[in-house]
Amino acid sequence: MTSRYSGRLPRPTNVDFAILAILAVTVVAFGALTVLRGAYLDRPMTDAQVYFRAGWAIWANASPYSVPDDNGWLFLYSPIFAIFMVPFANPPGGDAAPWFAIPYPLAVASWYALGFGALAWASHLVARTIERVILTGTWTGNADRHSLHQPWWFLRVAPIAAYLFVIGGGLGRGQVSTLVLLTLVGFAALLVTGKSFWAGVALSVGTAIKIYPAMALGIAILRRDWPCVAGFATGCAVLFLLVPYLVLGTDAFVAVHADFLGRIFGMTNNTFHAGGQENVSPDMIGFGPFLYKNWAILSAKQALGPLPDWAKHAHIAVSSAFVAALVIAGHGRFWSIRRPQPGNKPALLLAVALMTALMAVVTPVSQVHYITLGIFLHTMFIGLAWRRTGSAATPLWLYGIGLSLWIAPALNMEELGRISWPTVSLYPLVVSIIAGLHALRQQGVIDQSDS
Repeated sequence: MTSRYSGRLPRPTNVDFAILAILAVTVVAFGALTVLRGAYLDRPMTDAQVYFRAGWAIWANASPYSVPDDNGWLFLYSPIFAIFMVPFANPPGGDAAPWFAIPYPLAVASWYALGFGALAWASHLVARTIERVILTGTWTGNADRHSLHQPWWFLRVAPIAAYLFVIGGGLGRGQVSTLVLLTLVGFAALLVTGKSFWAGVALSVGTAIKIYPAMALGIAILRRDWPCVAGFATGCAVLFLLVPYLVLGTDAFVAVHADFLGRIFGMTNNTFHAGGQENVSPDMIGFGPFLYKNWAILSAKQALGPLPDWAKHAHIAVSSAFVAALVIAGHGRFWSIRRPQPGNKPALLLAVALMTALMAVVTPVSQVHYITLGIFLHTMFIGLAWRRTGSAATPLWLYGIGLSLWIAPALNMEELGRISWPTVSLYPLVVSIIAGLHALRQQGVIDQSDS
């Protein structure tokens, strides 16, 4: 007799407790290594100090874009992000820290814990949304199987295991990819449950961390979901304008935002246009740098320079083609020219997952840790496969994606400034995006009424 899948967990066995204990020890041990590398070496091996130094600059009435960390790196995020970093404020040598600032080693540990917590929350949230939207009706998924072998655990842990190295690389460097992932998953979960305004607010939070999540607003615009657009505009007004104005005052508000916009456009231009001042970074994975680095490998080029014109044009062309394919494949599935909009929740959820993965490769300055955004799409593939087969049987090609991402670091050779790992790591993500577009085409129009 079948019943609605509930996701209830039976009591773990002793073996399961041992596996969970090993996972917990691994997370803690990697956190200790992250703190050691970020706080106790002569040269901090973390990007977190960039954020903390920007928080100190806000407190000291200085521009967060002019105070480098101990590596000489400068802050290139939004002013509101710098404001949020004030509790972590880390002063340059010899300057005083705020009395309330978290001690630097503890701040690095807290930032790691926050990043890992965001990953765990995002993984659970996307899995729970898939259970409610896709694994419904009479799907049982071998629910009598116990604990870590049970679908509830697999749906939450397997995608993280597949992307483990890129996740670890991002968390170990103090990057914000898992925080951005959480906001995008929250946007999707709220959107498919009809909470459009709050979905827009969630998306504005991600945009305040990194600008590129704003791409997902295109899905709401296609669906003419104006409450979502209104929520996004409201959130951006509060995060980009109101809070910074209240904290900084008029003069500093204008100066800081002018500095922010100037540096963002300058950085993008230097990377994206031939003849710029910056060479292509070895760990960049956007379509343009990706094609340029593959050409460099095949032509035995010994060093990377600025992105050439042909790679810039290829980046624009390929990125536009993938976004256009998402729009075309989704017509009649998650959006329609006519009203009312399709109520096909699986297609809408898949569309946001695809857009999230695309962000990692259409952004000109994306780096290897952006591949973390592919976890959302990977989890969607598992849920769709389970729904199609009626059992918790995961396709072998998904294991191949995970294996590819595990093998890629082993190819981290020294040629061309150690570009092999980032270059190879993008292949499985591109394959996933192509497979996702195919899966979206297979999603029929379940309901032509707005839901």
